[in-house]
Amino acid sequence: MLTMSEFLDLTRNIIKDVGVENFIPVLIEPNQRIIRGLEGIPKGGDHKAAALDWVGALALDDYGLAYRQGDKIVIRLSRRGELEDTFFDLADMD
Repeated sequence: MLTMSEFLDLTRNIIKDVGVENFIPVLIEPNQRIIRGLEGIPKGGDHKAAALDWVGALALDDYGLAYRQGDKIVIRLSRRGELEDTFFDLADMD
């Protein structure tokens, strides 16, 4: 499983590539070595609700999830269903 620091670095790299305005929720399934992006959220749409619905529908126990919430990026790690959320300022992500 990724550490919070590793997932933060990955998220920063994605934001550098696509820009803050184009950042979409990102999901990592470490056991499958899969990285996915959630497309189709309308501009100004609720990234948190969409991201949490998405991961809930997949019924995963181990994952990393990053999404926008206001002026923050939330990184959630789930290990065997135990959640750890950390918030980062968007201004610090560039």
